[in-house]
Amino acid sequence: MRLLKNLLMSSSSSSISSLVSTFPFYDSYILDLWGVLHDGTTLYSPPQPTATLTYPTVLSTLNLLQESGKRVHLLSNSSRRKSTILMQLTDKFKLPRSLFANVVTSGEVGFEYLKSVAAAKAVAAPRLVCFGNSIDDASYVKDARWVFATSVSTAELILARGTFAYVTSSSSSSPQQPQLLTKEFILPILEEAAKAKVPMLVTNPDR
Repeated sequence: MRLLKNLLMSSSSSSISSLVSTFPFYDSYILDLWGVLHDGTTLYSPPQPTATLTYPTVLSTLNLLQESGKRVHLLSNSSRRKSTILMQLTDKFKLPRSLFANVVTSGEVGFEYLKSVAAAKAVAAPRLVCFGNSIDDASYVKDARWVFATSVSTAELILARGTFAYVTSSSSSSPQQPQLLTKEFILPILEEAAKAKVPMLVTNPDR
């Protein structure tokens, strides 16, 4: 793949005058979602053109990449599954599915890892507690073939998807209102986990 080859061969950085100027060197492009293509509400709109400059839109840029034979891969550190982000892109942001080849989320990568661990268990499903987003934590864990532990001391893993809910077996069955967890709440749990040598999987590095 030329993208990797050029990265490995490049010994110094240089300024890029335009996206088009990179076309001879790369076959594929990896674009972040939040902060690059959208702001969480809408696709980014270009600033007002000046006498000498006009700015492309997100859609015109993606169309240009497609027309030039480039593959676009979208990347996100969202804790959500790939299917959720795909639905958001096509339904909420009205982004044509034909304009990108794939979406990779940290939530999907973490989910596949959890599934592989659960599949290797011969008998009982593995147990975890979750710092969650309070939206889809229960279904995420269930679909990955894990179950919630009663507390961190009985868990095999801490799953960190956000800091808006703390989910155990006693709270997983009832929806929780999103509420940002405080440091004072989180630290004792992490200290207990450290003493018990319970590892943590983080699927959303933001917070």
